[in-house]
Amino acid sequence: ASRLPAGIMRRASATRVAGAAIAIGQARRGALQRYYLSAFGLLLAALAGLGCPQTFARRHSYPTTRRQLLAHLERPNLSEQDRLVSLTSLQDVFVADITKYARRRQWTEALTLFEEMPMHGLERNVAAYNAQLQAFGNKVKRWREAVELLAEMRRGGSRPNLESFYWTLRACSDARQWEAAFGVLEGLREEEIDPDSEFYLLLLRTCGRDALWEKAIELLHEMRNNPETPPLARHYQYAANACELANNFDMGTKVEEMAAAAGYGLRQ
Repeated sequence: ASRLPAGIMRRASATRVAGAAIAIGQARRGALQRYYLSAFGLLLAALAGLGCPQTFARRHSYPTTRRQLLAHLERPNLSEQDRLVSLTSLQDVFVADITKYARRRQWTEALTLFEEMPMHGLERNVAAYNAQLQAFGNKVKRWREAVELLAEMRRGGSRPNLESFYWTLRACSDARQWEAAFGVLEGLREEEIDPDSEFYLLLLRTCGRDALWEKAIELLHEMRNNPETPPLARHYQYAANACELANNFDMGTKVEEMAAAAGYGLRQ
């Protein structure tokens, strides 16, 4: 049989050496893991014999749910640091629970929790307001409540952000309250917050449903003049719908031409 070239022989030897090293390392790690598992098992057995696991869990588990945290805050001789940490955790849990109800479209349950927050010494911050605004705006059409809550937020110390205005606008748009919707836009500008693409889309949807073609064209031009918010196909479509509902077919054709120039084809 012919001998293999020396280079191939060296690579084969190196491969065998590397494989052997890996096998040794795995064996060592396996032995070490078995050692630790064995020691851990002995420790658990000793603790079980002393009746310790349950006692340890009771003494060292930290409350996480709303009910647990409220009960924890009622404990006597609670340190100030523990109280502050528990209040912070409780506030986060309240906001999370309000958001949960908002996603489920259970706005009354969300509102109950929102109104309870001051009773427990909790601040209704921007996150809490936004969670409740989401509860009013997530397809339940509670536009009056959303507008009032946003106004309360603006009067108080919690300065609204884009999300605050978005959920309020969503409530107004779903309820087909176009005047209230553009009032939300006015408030957004008073706060010197720039609308994003989704915010414009809700406004143009409102225009498309109520034949507000002039406002739709104004919004389109505003978007086209801002490199951060170029109109997309749905923006053009809602503007075209507004023109068609208003029987302004010439302007509707112009919107279609603008969309085509941007690379979008609209439904006829």
